[in-house]
Order: sequence, then structure tokens, then C-alpha cells
Amino acid sequence: MRATHIVVCCYGYLYNRTLAELAGYQGYLEGVANLLFEKAAELEDPCVDRVDAIFCGGETLKGFGSESEEIVKHLVSKYYFNKTGGLRIFCEKESLNTEQNIARALELIGHVDSFDQVIIVCDAVRQIRVQISAKIIARYLGLNQNPRVVGIPRQDIHPQSRFWYQLLTAFRFFFNSGLVLRRAGLIK
Repeated sequence: MRATHIVVCCYGYLYNRTLAELAGYQGYLEGVANLLFEKAAELEDPCVDRVDAIFCGGETLKGFGSESEEIVKHLVSKYYFNKTGGLRIFCEKESLNTEQNIARALELIGHVDSFDQVIIVCDAVRQIRVQISAKIIARYLGLNQNPRVVGIPRQDIHPQSRFWYQLLTAFRFFFNSGLVLRRAGLIK
């Protein structure tokens, strides 16, 4: 039997956005929903026993609750995930950055068999950075495989959502795994 674990990086709240950002975020979430439906359909295969989606994002604005809970409520109401048999949805509500998203989700997943799939979903601009971070964190946590990273396009106007910014950050992480592990909260 095989399990699929899908880690979804959330990028803030829906209501704290310009119209352009909201449209970009909605497009990202639509891509996430399509991936979840695709993976949930694999449950018809007798070799697949479960598909878990872990949405990651803590309370980045005090008093507003976690990003992950808001996004899950939105997706469940818009796409009726609660009626998709076998797809289990979890919220990780403590992480405050991408590396914490990855580390806390992989800790929640725990043991991964060689037949299992671990997929991390992020926006396309961050894909290289997330691939490097995921490999470093997975190795540190003793996972026997590297997670697959799927980048979904998202239009955003935030300066950190620029390709060059993320590429430079990825290079820093590639040459300094301790920085990744510190950002993830795994070492001091």
C-alpha cells in the first residue's frame, strides 16, 4: 500500500491583498485544488490507501488565526473537499516561514515508506529555494527520500516574490545548510 502526502505552503491571508494579488493567490489555490483532486482520484487504485494534504501557515497577523485554517475553509467551501472520499486534510498552524512549513509538515508526516510520495506545493517563484530547503530538511530529519516539489504560478507584488530574490536566497541556502535548519527552527 502507498500513501501520498501533499504539503501545501500558504502565502498569507485572502483578505489582506490588493485585487492583483488576490487574483494571483486565487490562481495558486485553484492549481492546488486541481492537484488535490488529481491525487484523490488515485485512491481508486487499490495500491493507494490514503492521500493526506497538510496545509502550512501560522498566525502571521496577530488575532487573525492561522493562514492554513483560513485557506482550508476557503477551499473546502469552494471545492467541496470534504466530499472527496479518502482525502484527509490537516492544518499545521505554527510555521511562520517556508522552511518552517517544510520542517513541521515533514515532522507531522513522520515515517515515509519507499513507496510513499511526498509532494511539496509552493509558488513557482520559490520552487528552486523549496527544492534545496526540502532536501536539506528531509536529510536532517532522516527521511529516506527527497520530497518532490511542485511549483504553481502565482502573481504577487511583494518584493520577496521576485524570481531573482528567491534565486539568490536558494544559492545562499545551497551553500549554507545551517541557515536552512535555523530558519526551520531545527537548530539554534
